[in-house]
Amino acid sequence: NPAIALNYQLNSDYALTLSYSESSRTPSPAELSCADEDDPCKLPNAFVSDPPLEQVVAKTMEASLHYNTETISALATLYSTESNQDIIFQQAGNKSNQGYFINIDKTQRQGLELGLSMQLGSVDFDTSYNFLNATFESPFVAFSPVNPLGANRQVNKGDQIPGQPKHQFKAHINWQISDEIDLGTEFLFASSTYYRGDEANENKKISAYSIANVFFNYQLSEKLKLSAKLNNMFDPHYQTFGT
Repeated sequence: NPAIALNYQLNSDYALTLSYSESSRTPSPAELSCADEDDPCKLPNAFVSDPPLEQVVAKTMEASLHYNTETISALATLYSTESNQDIIFQQAGNKSNQGYFINIDKTQRQGLELGLSMQLGSVDFDTSYNFLNATFESPFVAFSPVNPLGANRQVNKGDQIPGQPKHQFKAHINWQISDEIDLGTEFLFASSTYYRGDEANENKKISAYSIANVFFNYQLSEKLKLSAKLNNMFDPHYQTFGT
């Protein structure tokens, strides 16, 4: 699992980082014991090793630019990870939780991460954005017998990996009203994703969603603090995963 990184301080405010790393993992006992297409299993709770799977090797390149002052901190990162012999779960049988694990020759995850933190008087502001393009980079046939369009769907190079949103955004604002009281809000957004079992990207997606939270803290004394938080303030119904 080798890794190498170069850090260069451009000036007092900017710094640049370049890195390359490789990581590998052997298949888990759960994956190894459930890797036979002629003997699919339900999502398991106890397995032993029976190795028809290859280890996964991931190679990552990353470049980051940092900006820091007394009141502002910003980070921009470009990354690309290529995984060889990635392991995915193939659906089989007439139930979505029944199937087997297989190796995929190559998958890729490329993206951009942006982060910004600011302090404006008594207000702290943090925000981040993540763009992820997660794709299959080698063709295969997804068995997927419960797919609405039928079984044996052809997955092509460039098809999106299900369950991984392309866009994610988070924001956090905290207002220090006084030495004892602070008030804040959080906002989260995730874009639409494909259902597990739709590796060929042919069906409708799981819808995008956004959530807002608010919180309140009151420091009564050095030893006592009261906190209140309201999650999902506007009460939208949303899904994060599906098969």
